Amino acid sequence: MEITPFSVAIPVIFLALATWALKLVNWVWLRPKKLEKSLRDHGLAGNPYRLLIGDLGEYSAFANHTKSKTISLSDDIAPHVLPYVHHVIQKYDIAAQKKRGLWVHGQLAVKAAGQEGAVAGGVAVVREFYEWQGKNSFMWFGPNPRVNIVEPDLMKEIMSKPNLFRKPPDPLGEIITEHVAGNILEL
Repeated sequence: MEITPFSVAIPVIFLALATWALKLVNWVWLRPKKLEKSLRDHGLAGNPYRLLIGDLGEYSAFANHTKSKTISLSDDIAPHVLPYVHHVIQKYDIAAQKKRGLWVHGQLAVKAAGQEGAVAGGVAVVREFYEWQGKNSFMWFGPNPRVNIVEPDLMKEIMSKPNLFRKPPDPLGEIITEHVAGNILEL
């Protein structure tokens, strides 16, 4: 049997295509599902992953819907600035309350167990809920999850550990920095 360049090229091309296909499946499906499971195991709530687009369709629909509304000075600004993020936080905050049995007939259940008045009991229930779940959630931008942290203590902890929780690099910022630094060095 004679070895020709063609007989060597076919398996190499097949191996390269198979490797590329496995990387693509990992990027598009396996990694996002693994991240989703990990986030849910850590107590975060969010929409299930949808292939490639994630929550981008809903995100843009909420943004377009909010652009058409006017805002007055007395309105809450959060639903107007980041409408989908506000929606996700509210949605999964209520879902977590329902899961714990704190949400009854469309309202937060007020339990005054051994306390003076319903208001004090309601505050205790809300405090208990936030200690258990909080308003932390996640949403999908393509195959990448974005975690929404609303609890001040958790934000403080994250901000105090910059080496552990890193901000992703900004390619535009790197390009601008390189050009500015390059122009300064030329002078």
